Amino acid sequence: MSKNEIKLKKGFGILKNYPIPLHKNDFKLQAILVYALSRIEGAIEKYNSPEAKSLFKDKIDEAFVFEFYKNLKEDLKRLVPAFDDLERFILSLKNKPNATAIETLAFRQCVPLVRSYNVIVIECEKHFKENTLWIPDLVAISLINFWFTEYAKLTTVYASIVAKYNFQNILDRYNKIAIENKKIGVECHIKKMYDIVSEIVLNLDKAPSKNKKRN
Repeated sequence: MSKNEIKLKKGFGILKNYPIPLHKNDFKLQAILVYALSRIEGAIEKYNSPEAKSLFKDKIDEAFVFEFYKNLKEDLKRLVPAFDDLERFILSLKNKPNATAIETLAFRQCVPLVRSYNVIVIECEKHFKENTLWIPDLVAISLINFWFTEYAKLTTVYASIVAKYNFQNILDRYNKIAIENKKIGVECHIKKMYDIVSEIVLNLDKAPSKNKKRN
């Protein structure tokens, strides 16, 4: 953990174990990391399934990627909550007239995170249609990598992630898959994914992140 992160204040309620974002870019990166946690957990679960079909021809590359994912998942779980937990918490408070002060503060901290998360999900649903090849974990890793590339200097809360992990190592292994499967169109799909990720990041950057007061 970096020196910056050791000094960070923690949130309230459901967010009490996680660092508080310092500005709008941290809120949005926080949403990307929540999205990534969900997709990486899904990829690991699929990888461990006996019925799983792999894109990797090189088993060494495959083992490297999923070891990377397992380590990253544990670090993400220390930095951000699972989206399902956030959603349940917000729904439980929406119509609760006697919320405690701590619950209300936690609610206000959750709203911009969920708003940014939903921007990512809506953008993915818009671009990745049913029956088209898309790789959720690759999209997640690409989002983190692209965001850090564009906004790394503005990020202090999650500095340890970019310091510890070389996300380009994962992208390089998927680029190898793209080249190996060029004839069946995988290269085209993966390139399109990268283009979509850059668009998602730009739209996320433009999206409002200001808290709204809870009535």
